[in-house]
Parts: sequence; C-alpha cells; structure tokens
Amino acid sequence: MAITEYEDKIKDIVENLDKEEFIFEFLSVYSKIAKSTITKLRKGTNNLSKVPGEYHLKNKLYFKQVSGDTLQAFTDLVSKISQQNVNPRYIMELILKT
Repeated sequence: MAITEYEDKIKDIVENLDKEEFIFEFLSVYSKIAKSTITKLRKGTNNLSKVPGEYHLKNKLYFKQVSGDTLQAFTDLVSKISQQNVNPRYIMELILKT
C-alpha cells in the first residue's frame, strides 16, 4: 500500500471519529496486525489492561482514552508502563474533548 493510501485511510478514521472504535479501525489500516488479533482485542481476550478505555496488546500497543491535562496523562501512562515492566512498541492516547 502506498503512503498516500495510509494517509487517506487514517484521515477518514479521524474525520468520522468513533471513540469506541478508533483504535480498532486504526490498527486495521496496518497489515502487520492480524484481523483475528484485532477481533480478540476488541472482545477483551488479548487485552492485558482491565481498565475501561485502555487497551494493552503485549509488546505492540498501549492505548488509552484521556481527557483533561493530556501531557500529565501521557506522563502518568508512561510511568505506569515502566512500573509494569512492559515494552509496547506504540503508546497512544485518544484525547477526548470535554
């Protein structure tokens, strides 16, 4: 897939933002994560986080929905990850407008 195709797909996801489905739609853009893995993450089977709005896919992703002070939330998230001694490739936050 060409870089412009990735850009168009991500732009569509952001323009039609569904905060509950964002992370799954975003992951589906990239072919490196299998559809079955995304489905299991959606169902909670592969989600190592038990916190609502957080998704932790071992060694790949740590995702959290945040509102308020986003810089502090990101700092707290990085601290939490380091305390858990995990090493996700991507750390993402979805900033929710309040």
